[in-house]
Amino acid sequence: MKEIGSEFTLNVNRKQYFKSIKNLVGSILFLRSGREAIGYVADLIIKKSGIVLLPAYSCKSMSDPFLIRGWRILYYPVDYDFSVDVQYLLTVSDKYKPDIVLIMNYFGISDTKYIAESVKSRLPNIKIIEDVTHILFDLDKLVNNQVDFLVGSIRKWIGITDGAIAIAKNSIIHDICYVESDFVNLRKIALKLKEEYIHTNEVSLKQKYRRIFADAEVSLGNGETPHQISPDSLDLLYDLNVESLKNIRRWNALKLKELIKTMPQVKLPRKIDIISENTPFSFPIFINERDIIQKKMAENGIYAQILWPLCEEARKISPASEKIEKTILSIPIDQRYDCSDIEQIFNVIKKVMY
Repeated sequence: MKEIGSEFTLNVNRKQYFKSIKNLVGSILFLRSGREAIGYVADLIIKKSGIVLLPAYSCKSMSDPFLIRGWRILYYPVDYDFSVDVQYLLTVSDKYKPDIVLIMNYFGISDTKYIAESVKSRLPNIKIIEDVTHILFDLDKLVNNQVDFLVGSIRKWIGITDGAIAIAKNSIIHDICYVESDFVNLRKIALKLKEEYIHTNEVSLKQKYRRIFADAEVSLGNGETPHQISPDSLDLLYDLNVESLKNIRRWNALKLKELIKTMPQVKLPRKIDIISENTPFSFPIFINERDIIQKKMAENGIYAQILWPLCEEARKISPASEKIEKTILSIPIDQRYDCSDIEQIFNVIKKVMY
């Protein structure tokens, strides 16, 4: 019988994952944030129609880098199981002749390879950008010959001040000079304060670091001017214990999935069973009265994110995306936590749901 609640067996080898990506996928640049990675890639693409197709289920930081550069955004629907009606996407592409289609593999359960192959077979000259934030640590999923550019946020995965990647399959990405910024400096202060709060449980520290994190996000802007990743963050990436990170996240997702499946009030994405086969970004659930439940969870020390508030145009084009927006919670299952933490998360969800 498998032992539950004991220590994980971790692989402590340094696999230099991000150096491996550099050797495998082509030209790569490390930047401060995902929105700046998108902006940098957008600058590499020649405008003809000036139109980019974005999934309706996407956040403001994915659209802003295009809007600030004068691109026209058209949204395409994303279904409740994070799938895409490829025929709809092809029809819209035929009609508007976009220069760019941006796709995203949500939580590692979307078939972006099929989407990219279908689009390229109809429109071989179109540029496809894939946001790989949710599958960042599954190298095999990053290799897609039909995708021209990959972008992804790294700082959403680990405790670093800044970090994102932009990868070009068939273009040359040039280094940009590192410039010290308020964003990095503020996040460095906030991360240190949070570490101090964890050890002292001083409420005033929590209020302070949350305010500084918010100030840092405001200073980041809309991705208009890409900045290179800070040297300290890059050093941490090159020495990251990726195998440990992957193992813990997978086991945590598997544990939470089996627990959540006992709760009929909580709905799970249709393909949730494959989430622990990948390295999960977080664990998505769908619940009614989501905002109330999220608040109650926070009162019990569990902070689950809402991904993401949508713009009105996206809601109109995709009722399913609007339904996701109103019911989804992104549950943390990352490498900071173990089996007992996952059981605590489940117990809190069960408590606030009844």
